[in-house]
Amino acid sequence: MTFEISYQEITKTGKIVTKRKAFKTESAMDKFIDKLTEKDSFYQILGTRKEIEVATAQEDIDTAIECGLIEAETTENDKEENTMTQSTFTTKLGNTFSTNDKGNYFYMTDANGKKYRIKKSEYEQAKREYELECKMDADQWEAEADAERKAREDKIAADAKATEDAVNGKTRKTEEEIAKLDDAAEDPDVTLQEFCEMLSEDEKATIEPAEAELLNNVRKEKKAKKTARKPRRPKDIAYEGHGVALTAKQVDFINHLPDTCFWEMGVDSVIWCDVLVDDIGGQFAEKPMTVGAMISTLCEKHLGIRGKEKREGRKVTNFALTELGKEVAKELGLE
Repeated sequence: MTFEISYQEITKTGKIVTKRKAFKTESAMDKFIDKLTEKDSFYQILGTRKEIEVATAQEDIDTAIECGLIEAETTENDKEENTMTQSTFTTKLGNTFSTNDKGNYFYMTDANGKKYRIKKSEYEQAKREYELECKMDADQWEAEADAERKAREDKIAADAKATEDAVNGKTRKTEEEIAKLDDAAEDPDVTLQEFCEMLSEDEKATIEPAEAELLNNVRKEKKAKKTARKPRRPKDIAYEGHGVALTAKQVDFINHLPDTCFWEMGVDSVIWCDVLVDDIGGQFAEKPMTVGAMISTLCEKHLGIRGKEKREGRKVTNFALTELGKEVAKELGLE
């Protein structure tokens, strides 16, 4: 029995790469996970699974190294990675959170490379959401791996059954089906097309050429119906105007912008993003990642714009509606 882990790391160039590693024992895999999560380059664990298979000599060596029975040759990169900690992680929005060596100062680096000092509570909240995202990704990976493995097993079983039936000349027709065919052959109301649809592949091969052509047309008609494109479901559009379409969630976010204390000038207000995260209510309360995603979506639709400003010696990111965004907001009832 072998144990396998799939995980992701961040390279020195900033790319996220997916890796897999197999172990002979579960304890060896647990020790590897403990060491892996201490690396600064560690991104997330996609999932783990166990399989019954014969271990190779290299896997035995890897397992012995992980269990501490033998020592592996240590490279300079290994020494450097062993000094890293799990204090740094990057979210899907591109924000990187980190601490200093003592762990008493906390920082956030945004997608533009700007680094800010943040509160411990903000760092811990981001880390909890990051760990939840990792768990969801791992669950999805395990579900997909199980489905893929089951599909392979079902195909192997089906192929084996088909081969066995072909060799032994077996038929899957029951007595009831045979009786139904006999009745259909004597019934004048049953057309040739309907009768052909009731035949097996071996029985179809024995019919006359004219009948075969008719049967082929029936098969093509069935295939055309099966491959017909299903109509796409319409999107959940709650607002459409000025060349912009918004979902119900995006409309709700715009309607909650007045929740912040920075909504002093109505649609002309300039809002600090971190204050908006603290003040906003509804389905966006205490969900900084969701608020960030909504802001990014409005900017992509040219309804909003991000900016930088400095107040009281502090650099902050702000958000304001564009002229198009103001028109849309007014139509939604904001002033």
